[in-house]
Amino acid sequence: MLLPTSNLVMTIGSIMAERFLYLPSVGFCAVAALGLWRALGERRIAVVVSVLVVLALGARTYARNIDWQSERSLWASTLAASPDSFKAYKGSATAIWANGIGTGEQELDAAIAMAERGVAILERTPLSNAQKDSALYLDLGQYYRLKGEALATRGKLDEALSWFQKAAGTLVRARETDRWTNEASRKLSFERGQADRDIPDVGNVNIYVQLGAVYLDLHEWADAEAAARHAMRLQPLDHSGYRLAAMARFNQGQLEDAAALFTAIILFQPRNADAWSGLMTIFGRLGLQPPPIVQNVSGATLDERNPTARRLINKGAAVVVQQLVDARQLDTAVAYHRDFVTRLRVPVSELPSVPSR
Repeated sequence: MLLPTSNLVMTIGSIMAERFLYLPSVGFCAVAALGLWRALGERRIAVVVSVLVVLALGARTYARNIDWQSERSLWASTLAASPDSFKAYKGSATAIWANGIGTGEQELDAAIAMAERGVAILERTPLSNAQKDSALYLDLGQYYRLKGEALATRGKLDEALSWFQKAAGTLVRARETDRWTNEASRKLSFERGQADRDIPDVGNVNIYVQLGAVYLDLHEWADAEAAARHAMRLQPLDHSGYRLAAMARFNQGQLEDAAALFTAIILFQPRNADAWSGLMTIFGRLGLQPPPIVQNVSGATLDERNPTARRLINKGAAVVVQQLVDARQLDTAVAYHRDFVTRLRVPVSELPSVPSR
């Protein structure tokens, strides 16, 4: 009865949990009942002892249920039971921050303190790359960045800078582990006979999104763009990487490149408000008044008759197709390639070719 969760038939991603014992406990309870009946002999005594055992276990279950009232109470009980577990501190920090969003910095400070204690436990013993966990560094780096942004909002720029620097350093550590994971995955796929050019990169896209955001906070535009473009490679139809890359290009004075990236978002998310806002800002900088936008019953679209808009559509379409090809999502790349050519009238010569499988 342990076989379904043993990781022998299939890998389920976890090796230990209370729920894994629900089915196996049926046999244990039956054997325990028979043993109790045999050991006590007399029926009346066995019934009394059985009732007492059930009441005791019921009381323990009731007490445990109190721990499950909220994420915070659950992780507080986990910390009490496992004070040397970095995962318990990670979970506690997540629960604190999830409950504190929108209530100010107090909860954020508590989450930072909890996550820092988890990192201290994680770093007590040097670990190999295979044993490292990037998730706690990612969470702590995000908390540091949010703390910096809160201080910057209040005009405390020097203090904010130190938090942004701490965030960048922490997120770089998360990236190191993520890169090792990617290389290990690529090596395994190659050993299984897959051609190197056909192996997609894997990784936690949020590491690169957070890293790109904090590099923007630090005004390190080139590093921000590099992180953002890796996020685009991992998730070619997620707007976050494109938006960060566009902001980095904008701050480097490359307005048309930034506009093409915002346009790319609109091509797969036509109602993305941030992308439209970014485009409007750039059109204003370029002196395009009125902006080359057409309003219709389904919403706003770029005016394909305008030379600038036409150029941006072509460039944005090329970016999307190339990202899908790089991510080895070839079927999706073919579908978008066809749609851009037929619906948006993007010249085939303007689009990257999609390799056949």
